[in-house]
Amino acid sequence: MFFRLLFLLACSAILMVSCTNDDSKQTLLSAIDGKEHAAILEGKTSVDKNTLLILYNRMEEVDLISRIYISDSLFCSDTVWQNHYLHAVFKICKDLNQDEKQYVGPNLFYYFLHHPKRFYLSLSDLPLYDSDCLLNLIGQEIKQNTHKEGITINSIKNLTFSNCISCTDNQIFTIQRYIDLADKMYYE
Repeated sequence: MFFRLLFLLACSAILMVSCTNDDSKQTLLSAIDGKEHAAILEGKTSVDKNTLLILYNRMEEVDLISRIYISDSLFCSDTVWQNHYLHAVFKICKDLNQDEKQYVGPNLFYYFLHHPKRFYLSLSDLPLYDSDCLLNLIGQEIKQNTHKEGITINSIKNLTFSNCISCTDNQIFTIQRYIDLADKMYYE
């Protein structure tokens, strides 16, 4: 009984101390990129700052239009930031309306076609609802592109596989199934 009371008192003390912390927007940063990220977060509004705000779950600080611009940055040459932009797009997908998805969709689809392995590996950490949103966006782009003359589902697969240079056979098979599923599962 004494130990249970002591435990409850200790938990109460910890709870009271943690609840009195006024710094609700504190962000934990790694030692590797912390200083760079802190400087960006303290600086002017930019795509990089908006991306970090989204990644640090401070999405409410980024207006919806600014969120869309992140998808334009998927094609930067810096692979670290490219990965940050991709994860930010993944996080905002479910918050986009149909018009905004029509803007983000082509950028995400282009990224998928040209970086299928990175896209595929990034999907594994996502909740089901978020991955469904991405699947729908990719499916929408597949439908729109296959309605153009000369573009088929096989040509989309071939382009994707040609950009999957270091993919294993299993990854290629999974990406092929993802394309098939996106093509069948697209809904408006």
